Amino acid sequence: MTQRRRSADQQTRILNAFEDILLECGPRAATLDAVAKSVSLSRSGLLHHYCSRKALIDGLIERLNDLVDKDIEELHRASTSPLGYYIASSLDLNHPVERTIAAVSKLASGGLDIAKLALREAREKWFEALLSHTNDPTLVRLTMLVGDGLSYNIEMCANKEDDPFVSPHSVEEIIERLSELSERQVKTRA
Repeated sequence: MTQRRRSADQQTRILNAFEDILLECGPRAATLDAVAKSVSLSRSGLLHHYCSRKALIDGLIERLNDLVDKDIEELHRASTSPLGYYIASSLDLNHPVERTIAAVSKLASGGLDIAKLALREAREKWFEALLSHTNDPTLVRLTMLVGDGLSYNIEMCANKEDDPFVSPHSVEEIIERLSELSERQVKTRA
């Protein structure tokens, strides 16, 4: 393995640890020392890869941007409707893009402006991608808010199979209704 590859792997491990600590313990606990300890590095070993907490945050935001771009590529290639894809992909809280969004959201809720900006930019990218398929800004906003709401509701339910808000049947009905609205809008404009 080349030195560059080992360094990239170590940076991935460090970002994963930073993300995990943010999600489990919050921004105050996500210190350089805590991250270094989590990946069995000395503080100076961590600083070799990320020279400051700001650099670590920048790395996490870069990860968010990359994951959002990849998700948008998947959205465009999806065999389902783009609106349905967006809703369905919001349900997997362990998906890398969802985990990174949650971690950056922790930073944003702690008042970090760069995190708030990164989340707004991600939202705008998804908005533009969905808009290119539906050409209805209100329907796109509704879809995105439903996806966010489903993510929020999944976190609070004990068993999503039986929960009336996030059960597979309920989600399927939501996707069908949004698809109907999208198709109706397309027919109206034709």
